[in-house]
Amino acid sequence: ANTGSKRTLSSILHRLSARGVDVKKMWSDIISLVIKTVIALTPDLKVYYQADIPAGKPGPTCFQILGFDILLTKNLKPMLLEVNGNPSMKIEHEQELTPGVVEYVPSLVDEEVKVAVIRDTLRLVDPTKKKYSQKHTNVLSENSLEIKDPNQDEDLSAPKPEKDAVINPESSLPSLCLKQVFPKYAKQFNYLRLKERIAALFIRFLGIKGTMKLGPTSFRTFIRNCKLSNNSFSMASVDILYIDITRRWNSVGMDQREPGMCLHAFTEAFIYLAQRRFKAIPLHEQVEALIDLCECQLETLDEKRRGLTECKTLGSWQMDELQVAPAPHISPKPHKHYQ
Repeated sequence: ANTGSKRTLSSILHRLSARGVDVKKMWSDIISLVIKTVIALTPDLKVYYQADIPAGKPGPTCFQILGFDILLTKNLKPMLLEVNGNPSMKIEHEQELTPGVVEYVPSLVDEEVKVAVIRDTLRLVDPTKKKYSQKHTNVLSENSLEIKDPNQDEDLSAPKPEKDAVINPESSLPSLCLKQVFPKYAKQFNYLRLKERIAALFIRFLGIKGTMKLGPTSFRTFIRNCKLSNNSFSMASVDILYIDITRRWNSVGMDQREPGMCLHAFTEAFIYLAQRRFKAIPLHEQVEALIDLCECQLETLDEKRRGLTECKTLGSWQMDELQVAPAPHISPKPHKHYQ
């Protein structure tokens, strides 16, 4: 695991540390790179999630193991090469027996690293261990990211506990090799999460469950509810904006089966609206200001709707009171007898 072309990350870090490299700083930079990458991916993943996962289903319903290929420059600055959505989990490699003849043999390095990652991922997402995990580990939550701690190698020589001594299934397993980095360390990167907030607005107005594109009526509802139209930007201008941006993105998009405005087109329209409304500040602040405005308008609208619902509920309760209230006692009038 410490020699050859394939080694554990911990062995590389130990070797760099022995040469005087600030390994903690380098590892912190790698974590920052991973977090920024996840922040860039999250908005699109949320749109796909709401389209595929039934509404009201509690808790996260899926997970994915990603492989980050990272190159270190001579100054030890991490550079992202690619993200593998389906990284190899093979624990064997090719070994050449004779020229042109190879066989697959087990790889100790792959076994040490990949078995631990798969095992601990399943431990995190296993609902039967949820209560136990909450006491001892960070439970995997929606949009959370766990990465393998390079300093936590599996101790293959650790003694196995006796069967009679095992009380909880977790007690017979090594400590978790995964460490949560998102959203645990994401607070300092909140300024980068603007598109995630835009995606939340986009999802709110999608309307039909399972769709991933915004129709013209939904876009007009977004403008109206957030009060973004005025005398200089009429609803006719809104329709033109929707048509122009949607047509351009649909012409370059891969999925043209579903008509409407995709998230990226909505983001472009949102930036255009932000630039129109807030002209005297930088672009990042323009977008953030418009997000704040939209969220405030929608929160006010939700409060009004909740208040109206409460009034309707109260009115219904009063009607029920009228229906079930006993009638006041009225003395019966004497009957007249006619002969």
